[in-house]
Amino acid sequence: FEIERSDNGAPFSMVGEVGPNATTWIEPAPLTLGTKTYRVRAALVVPETQEKLVSEYSNTASIIFGVRSSLVMAPFFTSFARMLASSTG
Repeated sequence: FEIERSDNGAPFSMVGEVGPNATTWIEPAPLTLGTKTYRVRAALVVPETQEKLVSEYSNTASIIFGVRSSLVMAPFFTSFARMLASSTG
């Protein structure tokens, strides 16, 4: 999965990746004040062609930071993993 973040309404940029069975992700850098919005999508590189296949983006999840802190995305990824599993099986 590719994890993207938007800071205070700026365009999204990739901030991390997790494997297919991940249920948590820890924001690697201290966050500044403001609103952080996250989204994820599944991504796979086909070995034979090196073509990158990606899913649609997830719904977004936002959090407002009033102090510098780290973010654990466990509930968000658990919900996303369940949604993805139910849509593919």
